[in-house]
Amino acid sequence: MRAILKISFLLVVGFLLSACATSLKQQDLANVKTVGVINGFPETPHYVVVGTTIFNNEYDKINEPAYKDLLEKTVLDRLSAKGFQASIIRKEQSDNFDMILEIVPRDIYETPETDGYGINQQSILGMRMPAFSYISLNVVPTIHGNMMCAACYMAKITNPDIGDLPSSWQELSPQHQDIARKSLNENIVTGINEVMLKMGL
Repeated sequence: MRAILKISFLLVVGFLLSACATSLKQQDLANVKTVGVINGFPETPHYVVVGTTIFNNEYDKINEPAYKDLLEKTVLDRLSAKGFQASIIRKEQSDNFDMILEIVPRDIYETPETDGYGINQQSILGMRMPAFSYISLNVVPTIHGNMMCAACYMAKITNPDIGDLPSSWQELSPQHQDIARKSLNENIVTGINEVMLKMGL
């Protein structure tokens, strides 16, 4: 039974989950030269071990700022490669840009404690499933005050080979921390690029 559950879980979390209600057309972007990016992601990713009840859950942060920086760099690099002048901004600066892209953390569908990005391990029927790294987000484009896409969603999930998670990030071995970092970084870069491609950017 445990093996069947693990295989099923791996199949589910191994997929790339994405959907865009609409994509931007060339005519939408014809008068867009400047893009302001509002990043709603937390400074550090989550580290969560989900137990059989909420009283068994363990919560921590991966207290390293490079992940948010990587997310922002990935967005800016892609926009720059498309010919836009892009900057990270605060919401009150929105009027100064032709298009606003708001990056909003989301939960992975029907998977608790997966807001934004991080490392997570779930328990199902008292059994621990494989640990996974993830990014889950909405990208909301607004051009000259008009929202262009209400549901540009992406969840990118991978299973780094790090075994069962201890209760905190610091307790994870240095070797497994490196594997987890690499997996999370790849999710950020791939997830951002793929959702923007689906959006027409």
